[in-house]
Amino acid sequence: MQSRKLNILYMLFFFVAIFVFGIAIFEDQIRVRIRATSSVVSSDTSVLLVDKVAAGINKDSIRVTVFARNATGDTLNGVTVQVQATLGTVQPSSMTTDVMGKAVFTLSSAVGGKSIITATVANQPLPQKLTILFSSD
Repeated sequence: MQSRKLNILYMLFFFVAIFVFGIAIFEDQIRVRIRATSSVVSSDTSVLLVDKVAAGINKDSIRVTVFARNATGDTLNGVTVQVQATLGTVQPSSMTTDVMGKAVFTLSSAVGGKSIITATVANQPLPQKLTILFSSD
């Protein structure tokens, strides 16, 4: 009787172990497949950044960086990004993201005032809008 209970415990342990290892193996494969097929840009996880919020007229330039990401936050390579500004000149106006999902632009102005920066990633406008102040000081 004791031997039979021990055999049942061994079998139960064996089935639980197989179940746990199976879930771990298949969950990892499912996650990899989702990442491999998730190349759709998400405007919620993509990011628009600037290196400073004020610059001098004809003196300083603002570095504008856009990171293109999918819904899970993975960076996306080869995505077209456009940056627009209400005041000043953005160079280049459009570019493709690198392997890190990054596109870097430069904004400068010969006129003082506020410039609102927006970005479009794969034809999807990002919700972030950043304000830059150009002044003669």
